[in-house]
Formats: sequence, structure tokens, C-alpha cells
Amino acid sequence: MSLSLTSTPDRFSDDAWNLLLSGEQEARRWKHEYFDVEHLLQVLFNNENYRDLVQALPVNDLELLDKLEEFLANIQSCNSLELFIGEDLEILLDKADTFRGSWGSRFIEISHILIAIGRDKRIGSELFNELGLTSEILEGELKSLPKPIVQRTTNINPLTSTLLFYSFFSQLSFVFNERTPVFFLRWFYILLPCAVDEEVAAYTVRFV
Repeated sequence: MSLSLTSTPDRFSDDAWNLLLSGEQEARRWKHEYFDVEHLLQVLFNNENYRDLVQALPVNDLELLDKLEEFLANIQSCNSLELFIGEDLEILLDKADTFRGSWGSRFIEISHILIAIGRDKRIGSELFNELGLTSEILEGELKSLPKPIVQRTTNINPLTSTLLFYSFFSQLSFVFNERTPVFFLRWFYILLPCAVDEEVAAYTVRFV
């Protein structure tokens, strides 16, 4: 079984990774058991940080949010503190990574995630098509946008013992649990002696 992309932040641009973190918060706000595609959609079309990107798309965002709210409200809530990664979200992120490769990008960016949402069988494809935003139109619009300047805040040596320790726990979750629990917001900031210019870099480690 391959390692979940939700446990490999180095594969994402900072903006794309922050989108996942915000989506997790949205799933918790709704008290849903699974963090899934619909939560990413709500953040994308309801968060000011992504306003410029979604306003460039030929879609009625207010109508989209109304339909999305109805979808979210129909999902059963739970009182558990544990949150799991939805299978459809895992599939979506794998597709986004495929688009990253075909576009020749180094990191998974929000545009790749949006294209994957346009082909998502859970809600994205149906919702976009209902509003006249087919996958072909969506991809054309995104490809015409200026390419974003993608930056990583910290360069980390992947061979440090801290990351190996994290990877070990990540793999255990796949061996012993078919569902991937999310602990994005329970972060451990571990100081790594590998920062540039003799500064100490803080790297976010999530035990998934």
C-alpha cells in the first residue's frame, strides 16, 4: 500500500498544504467523521485567501456554495474527536499529483487540486457540471492563468533522524489501520539542526 499524500507535506506547495489544513478545520467544524473533497471545496470558495483564484473561474460561486452547504448538511455528524481521511480525498490527491507531473511542476499546487476536483466522482464533477464548469473548461481556464511562484518555507534534509521517526509512525498507521486518522492540528514542532545560515528551522511533524 502506498503512503498517503496527506502524510508527505514536502510534495505540496505551501498554499496547497495550507488548503488541506484549512479543509481539516472545516471537517471538524461540521463534526464530520471524514475529511473529504467537500471540505476542500468549501474552503476554496468561501475563504478570502483563494478569492482571486476562484473568481477567475466562470462559475457562480454563491450558487455553488448553496449546493455545497446542502451536501455538507446531509452528512451525519459525530461526537468523536478522531477524524479520518476520506477515500475520495485520497483518490483526488493522487490525481492532483498526476496532473503535477504532466504539467512539469515540482510541487502539487492548488490548480492541480482544482482540476482533480473537476473530475471527482464524489461531488466535484457533478457540482461543477451543474453550474456549466466542465472539466475541459476548468482545465483551460487554469492553464491560462499566470503560473504561481511556488516557494517552500524551509529546506529540510530528508535523511534526518526526526523525519525517519515520523515516517516510521506513518507507515504503522497503514499496516494496522485501513483508515488514516488525521492529526493535522496536533502539531509537534521539532527543532532540526539543519537550517540554512546556522538558524534553527521548525518542521511540522504530524503523526498520521
